[in-house]
Amino acid sequence: MALFALLLIVPSLLEPPHATYSARPVVPFDTAEGKLLALRPLGDLMERDIDDLARSLEYRLGVDVTLLPPLPIPPEARDPATGHVVADRLLNWMFATRPDDAWRYVAVTSDPLQTGDAHSLYGYANAVDHVAVLTTFHFEAGLHSTDRLERALARDKLARAAVHEMAHTLGLDHCEHDLCLMQRVIPLDRLDTRTSLCHDCIQRLDRALATPNDPWREQLDLGDSFFHRRYYTRALHHYDLAKALLTPHDDPRALSQVENRIGASLLSMQIVAEGEQNIRRAIDLDPAAPQPHYNLAIVYAYAGERALAQEELERGMALDQDPVSRHGFAGRFLLDILDDPDAAAAHLRAYAAAGGDSPYLLEALDTLSRPGAVLFTHGEVEVIHATW
Repeated sequence: MALFALLLIVPSLLEPPHATYSARPVVPFDTAEGKLLALRPLGDLMERDIDDLARSLEYRLGVDVTLLPPLPIPPEARDPATGHVVADRLLNWMFATRPDDAWRYVAVTSDPLQTGDAHSLYGYANAVDHVAVLTTFHFEAGLHSTDRLERALARDKLARAAVHEMAHTLGLDHCEHDLCLMQRVIPLDRLDTRTSLCHDCIQRLDRALATPNDPWREQLDLGDSFFHRRYYTRALHHYDLAKALLTPHDDPRALSQVENRIGASLLSMQIVAEGEQNIRRAIDLDPAAPQPHYNLAIVYAYAGERALAQEELERGMALDQDPVSRHGFAGRFLLDILDDPDAAAAHLRAYAAAGGDSPYLLEALDTLSRPGAVLFTHGEVEVIHATW
């Protein structure tokens, strides 16, 4: 009789404590139709735990999950001093190796994760690159238990941690609601039915999952992430894919964004003449966009046309409504390209006053502000890169 009573109680442990919180599923089953989550095991993991996690994410989020073949943890992701997996390094590796058809890419490892001063992470996510990593390290005792209830509870904790990281890749920030799964810090002994998504986070997650896939925008975002890592060839590949997904009848501003990014990639690869053609097409498509004018200023500077470069810079600044963008680009362009430190200093002061926080630009301003300061030569500083 006691055993029977216990079995009746077990399902209630997996249910939400009250109506404003939900353990599963958190969204309607058809909300995320057409969205593929790629799940990659890294290192030594139990197949049954990974399979259970995949099925749980399908159930809780309404997404399709594909299990990728397991791989060893890349050596470059480890901290040589501790042997721990450095989450940022692993996410960089994941982004560079993500499957082309993956809407989101999540890796799972049994190794402890660290980043900065944090050494007790359940997982880590990059909202811009749409990748995340999860560790089973904190749940190993339960996952390897011979007790079925302990294994079930450990798998539930792991799934909740996975939902937290997935939500970050969908744009959700940490939540201040008590007991919400999106809190910044959740003790291991509270990562259970007492800690589920609150109503507000469910609504945000529902909207994010329900947003239809936008293939050209996804390719553009992938290109941007590769561009900022200076993988210009791969960035150009995704920008070309984005361009192929648009037609001449689409929004000219969208077409202009793609042409400008293609031009910026080509400039960064020193393919100036071809890049200039794309940049001029971007200006023709959207004359009000400042970024193509900034890039055309770089083209003129490469050609030694200083006066034309200055004119194009001023055209872009007149169109740019963002003072941080406007003065930040002008300061760097005048300092690194036109070698005009006095004019650069004026823009960098305006940049700092507007709230700009680039360490490179603020350090340059500090150097320019010192009486008798000696500037680095052009060959010793980071050369300006083309902008959007």
